[in-house]
Amino acid sequence: MVASMIGPEQRARLNLAKLRAVVRAHTGVTTTQDRPLGGLAAVVVGEDGNEQAGNEQAGNVQDGFVLVSGPTGLGAAVLWALRQDHPRRLHLIVDTDAEDAPDPDVLARRAGYFRADPWVYRLVGSELTRAQPAAHKPPLVPDPAALVAMEPLRAAGVEVVVEHGVVLAEVLGLEVGRVVKDPVRGFHLEVGVGRYDREAARLMEALRSVEEVTATDLDVVRGHRRPDQPPHLLNRLARQRWVRANILV
Repeated sequence: MVASMIGPEQRARLNLAKLRAVVRAHTGVTTTQDRPLGGLAAVVVGEDGNEQAGNEQAGNVQDGFVLVSGPTGLGAAVLWALRQDHPRRLHLIVDTDAEDAPDPDVLARRAGYFRADPWVYRLVGSELTRAQPAAHKPPLVPDPAALVAMEPLRAAGVEVVVEHGVVLAEVLGLEVGRVVKDPVRGFHLEVGVGRYDREAARLMEALRSVEEVTATDLDVVRGHRRPDQPPHLLNRLARQRWVRANILV
């Protein structure tokens, strides 16, 4: 309750003060230099080269430290480190006391994919320990009945995508249907762009056949999902997945 009453500016000041204290205790330096990084707290240790870090893990005198207290921050921190005047080791400190802090070990795994190769730490109270990259969770395999239910859209030429055990249908990266399960119908196919569009399609099935509704929806999406078409919701949604679909062709 108390934490929720703290405003963004006050929270930013508190995070910066916490980061300064943690970095000084961890590295042995007496001063740090604040660096602007949006809503994240960030400091640089010994950029002027006058102080050496006392802890071996701290790296050289040009290290940057960022406090991660929310679900985002890895990308912004890496970009910030790359834009600095001098190369430095980037350290990401995950504040596990924060309500929506990411899993430090998962963050360490993701950080390892960047060329900057940030080091990730777990902050518990005042204790700072190096996080170890977590293994990927085993993929969720869809029920065979869900794959069977998707066959009408597969036959219509859409891309069938399985993500976290959910069977989806996409046209150039835009979801146009998915297999859902309920106690009455079991696994069944719903066509539409998003949940509300799928509900509208079910209502239309009372007036037209499932095949007609499906064909109409796919024609509309394919008509707009082209680079030569004027701006439309259907060619603005999920653009990153559109790029992915083109790369995988």
